[in-house]
Formats: sequence, C-alpha cells, structure tokens
Amino acid sequence: MVEQGAICVSLAGIQVVEIGQMTTAPYAARLLADEGADVIKVEPPGGDRARTVGPFGAAESIDASGLFLGLNTNKRSVELDLDTRSGQDRLAQLVAGADVVIHDLSPQRAQAVGLVPDDVMSRHPGLVVCAVTPYGSWGPHAEWRGDELTVVNAGGWASLSPGGVTDPDLPPLKPAGVVGSMQGGLAAAMVTLAALDKAERTGVGDVIDFSVQAHVASMLETALPLYSYRGEVSDRFAIRIRNPWFIAQASDGLIFLVTVEQDQWERLVEMMGSPSWAKASEFADFEGRAQHADALRQHISDWTKTRTVDELFHEGQARRIC
Repeated sequence: MVEQGAICVSLAGIQVVEIGQMTTAPYAARLLADEGADVIKVEPPGGDRARTVGPFGAAESIDASGLFLGLNTNKRSVELDLDTRSGQDRLAQLVAGADVVIHDLSPQRAQAVGLVPDDVMSRHPGLVVCAVTPYGSWGPHAEWRGDELTVVNAGGWASLSPGGVTDPDLPPLKPAGVVGSMQGGLAAAMVTLAALDKAERTGVGDVIDFSVQAHVASMLETALPLYSYRGEVSDRFAIRIRNPWFIAQASDGLIFLVTVEQDQWERLVEMMGSPSWAKASEFADFEGRAQHADALRQHISDWTKTRTVDELFHEGQARRIC
C-alpha cells in the first residue's frame, strides 16, 4: 500500500515456514514477521541452538536467551522431530499451507526431510523457497558445515579487518558479533520478498539458493569494483581515501575511529573541542585529509590518549560518529 508518499510493505496474510537455527535463516524470517507475515518456526527436539546462547537474564533458561528472543520475536514455534515420519508429515502439511519457506538445511538434509526443490515446486508451483546456507546448495562445498567464523573468513571479510591497522604482523580479525550472518539474513529476506512479489503477481514461485559466503564476498566495501575496474586488490594496510579511518590509542585501550562523511568529520572536530590544527586548510576536505593522513593520525592520537575507550565510544555514538 502507499501512504503519505512512502511505499509500505504489508505481509499480512502471508504464511511463512522457517526451518532454521542460530542466526541467518531465523533473522531472514524475523524480518518478514516484522512486516506482518505469520511465521511458524520449526524447531528440533530441545529447540533452536540459539536458545542456549546468551546473553541471559537473571535465570539461564532456554526461554531467556537474548539472542534467541531477538531473532525470533513475532513468530509462532512448533517442535518437530524431522527424523521421524510423523515429523516429516507435519512439515509437509505446513509447507502445503505456506507462501514462503526459509530454511538452512544442507542439500542432503533437505532431501531427507522432503524439501527437494523440484519435488516441492511440482506440488506447490506458487511457493517461494529460500535455502540460505553457508556455501550454497550446489558445488563442492555444498555439504560443508559453516558458521559466522567460517563464512566471514571464506568470504574474505576477515582478511580486510580491521581496516586501518598499521602492523602487518597482526592477524586478520573476524568482525565482532554475527554481522556476516545478519547481513546474510537481511539479503535473504530481500530476495525472498522479490520472489514473493513475482509469485503474487504471476502465480509462479521460485527456489532461491542463497550462499552466505558469496554474499559476504559481494559486500566487501569496494573490493570487487576496485579489482574489476582498476585491477587493484583491497588491502587492510592501504591508505584510506576517507580519513580519519584507523585504530587509535586511548588511555586504557584501543578504539577504531571512522569518519567517512564530511559532517562526521565536523562533529568529530567539535567533539575534540575544535582545536586550531583541525581548522588548517590541509584537513578541510577528503583529499587533504588523505594526503596528510600521517599528520592527522598523530593529532587525533594525541587527543584520544587523554580519553578512555568508554568515554570516546559513548560520546562518539551520541554524536553519530562511528
């Protein structure tokens, strides 16, 4: 529907079946639930593994995991043992009534529980099925297990992280949290919505084979266009076009500072108390700050060393500085 000039998504009346654990598939389904879809989450006996992962509240219980609750709000849950005939029959009933199925099953596992793509589409030609797996549903790695650590490394993200590091002896780092998996879930939800839109208009569904590794590789800042158009290989030690973009020393630790927009730089200058050096012409624009990156790093490091990590982080966040 259209309201006040903005296009609004409403998935009321759309039935989604999710067979997924931990992060990626559950987050994709949760995004559809947030837009009004009726999502039925199929959990194995004992529940989704995310139920055992914190943070927990006062009591460590399978119903109190912050990770699980954050990824599975607005859903209904049913426990099925898909290794049994009764569990598979119940799953088939749920799929028969669904508009969308999102799962993270390997090809062999999908076949074992009755979700062979050709068979499912022959029975339900208007259904949208999104298989969101670490390495895709075909090819030499289709049956490989994977998680956040493996996909961000295999996708190349860890080799570029942390950007702005100066010591080549330091190892690559996985970004904090489960950012790769969450990005995969976001993109899987978007392509599922596109396929659902087509199915609603034409009656023809689709099977989406979504590789989280491939998605992580596709979103590595400017790595792909740099190589495609300029023949350059991205490097976490390279001089950044946007500055400040580096790890700085605080009084009690390290902090990663990124200001990629001019207004962020201006807010940072204000946060530093508008020192006279920051008003020099060489720091006025992106080009000048890149050309004088070493001097810029020294000036800012002199300031960050007088503040704690917590002080820098919280004040920076309040000023919308990364």
